[in-house]
Amino acid sequence: MKKCPHCQQKLNPFSLSFAAFPVYFKCNGCKTRLTLKRVKAFWLTYLLYSVIILPIVVHTPFINNHNLSLPVMIAGAFVLYYFVANYLLRQENIVIYK
Repeated sequence: MKKCPHCQQKLNPFSLSFAAFPVYFKCNGCKTRLTLKRVKAFWLTYLLYSVIILPIVVHTPFINNHNLSLPVMIAGAFVLYYFVANYLLRQENIVIYK
């Protein structure tokens, strides 16, 4: 993963996912508050997840009949996050929040 601009420690992608507002998060090492410069990819990902996964969960009879909605939504979110986290945590996209 990428490094903190303040302490150069590796950033954990889950610090971004567990943040209250995912555009602002803290470095695990120095506790410096960081932010993303460009957040369009984050919001586009959120929109695509809503447009693709939610209708699949709602309109697929197998998922509805076997109560698999929540596991499918969580698995979809983790798969999507795995691919998007590397793009969001690029070195030039992370700055110290002032």
